[in-house]
Parts: sequence; C-alpha cells; structure tokens
Amino acid sequence: MNLVDPKFQHTIMMTSTSSQAGEKKQVMTLSTRSAGAPDSLAYWHELVSDKILPLDFRLLGAAPFEAEMKCFDVADLHISHIRASPHCALRTNELSQHAGSESLIFNFVLDGSCEARQDGRQTLLKDRGGAFCNAARPYALNFHEPVQILVLQLPYDALGKAVRGLDCLAAQDFSTDSEIFPLVLNYIGHLATRTHQLDGVPASRIRQNLVDLVSAMMTESLQRGPMELSECKTAALVRVRSFIESNISNPELNPSLVSGALHLSVRYINQLLEKEGTSLSRLIWRRRLELVAEDLIDPRVSALSISTIAFNRGFNDLAHFSKSFRQRYAKTPRDYRATRGMGLDYA
Repeated sequence: MNLVDPKFQHTIMMTSTSSQAGEKKQVMTLSTRSAGAPDSLAYWHELVSDKILPLDFRLLGAAPFEAEMKCFDVADLHISHIRASPHCALRTNELSQHAGSESLIFNFVLDGSCEARQDGRQTLLKDRGGAFCNAARPYALNFHEPVQILVLQLPYDALGKAVRGLDCLAAQDFSTDSEIFPLVLNYIGHLATRTHQLDGVPASRIRQNLVDLVSAMMTESLQRGPMELSECKTAALVRVRSFIESNISNPELNPSLVSGALHLSVRYINQLLEKEGTSLSRLIWRRRLELVAEDLIDPRVSALSISTIAFNRGFNDLAHFSKSFRQRYAKTPRDYRATRGMGLDYA
C-alpha cells in the first residue's frame, strides 16, 4: 500500500527514472527539496512511511528540516542512504502494531551521531557505529546534529531462528570490539553506491551473503557479552518493558503493579535486569525521565507547563522529579527546555 500523500506523489515520481523494457531499474534518490521548506517534515514523514516503515518525526532545533534518501533493494532487504538535519524519529506503541512490525531496522552512522533507545536500553552511536531496533516494539532515534546514515531493513525471520536471544541486543552498538562489524558496514556501504537495482540470482545470492554477515556479527556480540538469556527469559523481559511502555503515564505504576499484572515476582524481574545493571523501579523511573525530556523539546506540547508534562508522565512528586531530572541530565527541567529554545515557566 502506498502511504505517500497524493500532494507529494508527483515529487517522488520526478526523482526516479522509469526504465524501458530490458533496461536495469535505477536506484531512486528522494529529497525534501522537492516539497519546499514548509512541507519538508511532512513530506519526509510520508516518504519514510512509504519506503521504510511508519515513524513519527519531531524537529530538534529551529533550523529548517532538510533530508534526502537513496533507496536500494536486494530481494526482500531494503537499504537506504540518508542525509538529514537534526530530528527525532519515533516508532510509537501505536505504530508498532501496524505496518513494518515484522522488521529489524539497523542504523549505521557514517557521519554525525545517533542516540538509539529501545526496551529501556540506549546507546550513543558515533561515526562508524551501528545498532538495530525491532519494529514490533516502540523505539526512538535522536539525531542532535546533521547525520549521514545507512539503514538496513530486513525481516525478523531472516535472523530470528539463526540468532537466539537477538532481542537482548536491541539498541546496543555492534561496533565495539568487533571484527565482523567493519565487514558488514563495508558490504552495505558498497551496495549503497550502486546506481542500478539488482534482480534475479545475483540479488538472491547477495541477500544471503548479507544476512549471513549480519547473523555472524550478532552472534559475535552475544558471545562477547555475558551468557545470553534463554528465550523464555528474553520473552519475559520483552513483556516487562512493553507493559511499562503502555502504562508509563499511570502514577500508580510501580514494581508491585508490574509484578501482579504479568504474574512474575519482583525478585525474578530484578534478576533478569541485573545483567543490565538496573532494577525494575529504576527502569520505570528512568523511562519516565526520558519521556519528560522528549516532551520538553517537542514543539507540539510547548504550551504545556513543565509540571503538567511531569504529571502526564506519571510523576506525582515535583520536588523529587526535579531532583532526579537534574541528576540524570545535569540540568534543571527549565534549563533543559530553555536550551532547546522553549524557555517556558515551570508553573
């Protein structure tokens, strides 16, 4: 299904070259320049939804948004070479229930940086770093500076059976002490420089080679870390994080509520989280702070006071919230908002 708004459809058609019978299909390059400044973010939203998967976007900073994408398909894999100005890409809980939920999305940073977050984990990807997120669950990608990335989208089933416990690796940088990561990055980078699409037998073979490389990279990462969780324990953690995400605005959300709803003891959940150096109560608290931080720089809620934002995210003690926020972000909520150009009052 084509999700692109009809008013933008003609601009997409203008950026691709139709092929005559027997000719190779050219790789498509798309840019927000086709839409014009006022519509650039809306155009990008429709474009990414159509070519990769549905995401919500927010601007980071006051500068006009600019982005371009070069798209390349290898059988059922999709590669995009993207350049973009600062922004935030969100796969919300609602969106994760719809199109693209069967995909894994890998982001490889070529220039700039990207903060990737999923399942209560986060990592800062700098030049030549890479991480994946599972499109079946909410995640966020924050680009606080102009960025150039390679995006690889592949079906979960392409790796899920070969790499046990792969969900433990979401939002983790694969480039750290890896011998295989550079091979994956170079392979994808080389494919992204092509000017024509692959088809037939060559595409099938290259697709399998790429899947094998990515699988080896993920297995290497699992073997480097602590002993991987069993599939049952991994599923339990996914349930815990999903429940927290869906109920984070409930001020009554606490370890006991999570435990009772999922029929898992708090002690057992804390044992699972111990590998990540956190606990259930700290996970809930940290997620609330992250969402408040997102709201403080979201122009769509710029009219809301900081106290209202905090209450909306489940906080009920403003003094404790303010102290925790300052410890987490080294700024008061008011200063954090002011540095993003939204210096509104706390009241």
